[in-house]
Amino acid sequence: MSFSSEVKRTIALLFPDSDSETNAELLGMIMYSKAVAENEIVFSTDVAEVSDVFSGLMLACFDCETVPLIINKNEDKCLYRTVLGEEESKRVFERYWPDGILRINAEIVKGEKEKAAFVRGAYMSCGFVNPPEKSYSIEFRFDNADLAADFSSFMAGIFEMPKLTVRKTNQVAYYRNGNIVGDVLSYIGAKIEAFEVMNAQAYKSIRNEQNRQTNFEIANLSKQAASSVEQLEAIEWLIKNKKLSKLSSQLKMTARLRMDNPDLSLSELAKLELPPVSKSQESKRLKHLIELYKSIKSKQ
Repeated sequence: MSFSSEVKRTIALLFPDSDSETNAELLGMIMYSKAVAENEIVFSTDVAEVSDVFSGLMLACFDCETVPLIINKNEDKCLYRTVLGEEESKRVFERYWPDGILRINAEIVKGEKEKAAFVRGAYMSCGFVNPPEKSYSIEFRFDNADLAADFSSFMAGIFEMPKLTVRKTNQVAYYRNGNIVGDVLSYIGAKIEAFEVMNAQAYKSIRNEQNRQTNFEIANLSKQAASSVEQLEAIEWLIKNKKLSKLSSQLKMTARLRMDNPDLSLSELAKLELPPVSKSQESKRLKHLIELYKSIKSKQ
């Protein structure tokens, strides 16, 4: 079972605490079903527990017994399809959309628990979330732009405005931020899955920081090696052309230390000076040797 289906299975096992939450959850499931009209409502899912929830909520809210049609898609997967006839569909519309317009009924989802129940129902009906080892993403798919805009405005009042896009025939509202994905999962009751997302996010953050540190160290080593090569080239030329003997004792010592220790960093080299000097002082001495080498060589 996919991570997204596991989330649906987890929240399907949660029971609403009140009749108002029951109605809000069913509203979310029906509103974003595959087909919603006054003469027929079709709800389908590939998660058996979600199908059971739909049947249970219909019985609790409308005293309506429903039996899903089970369609075998393959050996490991089935589609559970429940069809509400004209009579049942009209009763649903009379309660949730008396004006016939599909939109979130503010009277049904006015409390915080009811809002969470509604989003839970919406996720079971049209939601999808990526597994935490992949990119962070949770999305809700709709049949038309009005449903997507209505849902997005609703979610903006809880989290932040989701992004909207079009994919084939669907309008999609989605979040790509790992923190928000975890918050949404926790909000609808998928606490364990939310923790998996947050744990994966923390792991990726640590790994990325380690990679940045490693790249930084490699860059520094490369820079240090390039500088050392330039310094050695200058010192060797000064020795070969008998120019080093004319320099101060400090520069002679620095030149000798670099020749004897080509792999040491500036900080390490500075500690070997007698007396020890700072890293910046050591850098200035080596730069002076290079400048002297370039100056004399250019004149020749």
